[in-house]
Amino acid sequence: METNYLSGLSASEEQLLHKAPVLVGVIAAMKDGKASPSELKDAVKLAHFRTFTSSPILKAFYTACDRDFKKNLDHMMIELKRDEEGTMNQMHVDLTAIDIMIDKMPGEFRTALEQSLYSFGKHVSKADHSWLDDLALFVDPFIPLD
Repeated sequence: METNYLSGLSASEEQLLHKAPVLVGVIAAMKDGKASPSELKDAVKLAHFRTFTSSPILKAFYTACDRDFKKNLDHMMIELKRDEEGTMNQMHVDLTAIDIMIDKMPGEFRTALEQSLYSFGKHVSKADHSWLDDLALFVDPFIPLD
């Protein structure tokens, strides 16, 4: 079941909407102040996997996002190296605009997309987390992890 989620969006809004997984992925990867290569690699793989593992209502969305995901991610990382604070601020502005767009979409699509982007961010943020990190807390909780 697909929906015409682009109905009523301008070309620039459509382009911005399709950058949502990149923005979510980069912000999630930057949670600790830097995006690790494993987090970025995971984001690329996950975006591609979503083209065939997501809810049927999101397939067209993720297929469109996947086309330029790597290019958009690489561009975003270049911008972050050039001006991290300004780029992070712009990413938050863009995500706010995307959130407003998503709020205007049909209910079932909106809910599926919000849940999917949330899980996308969670997955990316845990890409460089190892079960050994958790094990250290059980071995001796007083051992500093830094």
